[in-house]
Amino acid sequence: ALDLRSDPEIVAAAMSSGDRALQHAARELRADRAMMAVAVRHDGCSLNNATQELRADRELVLTAVRQDGRALDYASLKLREDREVVLAAVNQIGSALEFAAPALQADREIVFAAVSKCGCALQHASATLKDDIDIAGVAILADWHALDFLGPRLRSDRQLALAAVKQSGAAMQHVAECLRADREIVLAAVRRSGDALQHAAPALRAEKGIVLAAVKIHGHAL
Repeated sequence: ALDLRSDPEIVAAAMSSGDRALQHAARELRADRAMMAVAVRHDGCSLNNATQELRADRELVLTAVRQDGRALDYASLKLREDREVVLAAVNQIGSALEFAAPALQADREIVFAAVSKCGCALQHASATLKDDIDIAGVAILADWHALDFLGPRLRSDRQLALAAVKQSGAAMQHVAECLRADREIVLAAVRRSGDALQHAAPALRAEKGIVLAAVKIHGHAL
């Protein structure tokens, strides 16, 4: 019987449905550049099904990462070192920084673009850029969880902690110990979530004004 997985028309029709049909297609179609070009326009991560030769095709990979930045994971090592390819990927989804070559994880423009989209992409930045105040600030504004990925110099930065707790009181449990006795930070946190009170320094947990602010948000914070 004819194996219809080798029929380009059938495979192309299956791909247009949005299903990842290419993974079931015959191997010769995965080596077909025209077919792969159609595939990655529908689903960038279809690059996973391409041959090694096509994963090194710069134009094809660019198309893939512009559709889904995570396709960078399937690009050749050489293209993960390509600045334009990586920038296109992180502009589509910041977390694609994970798949960039180390040299580009240390590229300030690329990391800035990545953390603007996804604050937690900071975890994939170079050690130097994790301690860059501007990049860290952008990361925390995008997602307060980026607090967990700050470099050692910034972990006790007051303004970054304040920016985080103003987004979510839950950030208080990730704030450096030395800042948990900072009245402004604790007050900002409990005004977002009364539960943040439990992560404050003992002296502030006993301060009437702080406790009052907390119980106004959550009565059970008392």
